[in-house]
Amino acid sequence: MTYGSPVTLSGVLSTQKANQAIAIQATECGPQRLPRRATLKTAATGAFTGPVTPTIGTSYQATSRATKSPAVALTVRPLLELTKVATGSYTAKATAGKR
Repeated sequence: MTYGSPVTLSGVLSTQKANQAIAIQATECGPQRLPRRATLKTAATGAFTGPVTPTIGTSYQATSRATKSPAVALTVRPLLELTKVATGSYTAKATAGKR
């Protein structure tokens, strides 16, 4: 994915129960602790979905009570822009997250 692009995380709770809290946790490029980023609620089918916009490589994990999903890693590429400023002359800009 490219820097600044949103991504939708989604899944289905194994019990398929509605209105259950799903904590979405994230680890950004290295730390061992999983800080809570969002809490989603499941639909009638147990499905949940939510947007995230990581700015650096991040692993996400969904948790409901004692149940944890496998972590999903997203790699974030820099956003590259090339602008023509004159004949045969260009300006390049790279945008990326910092740690």
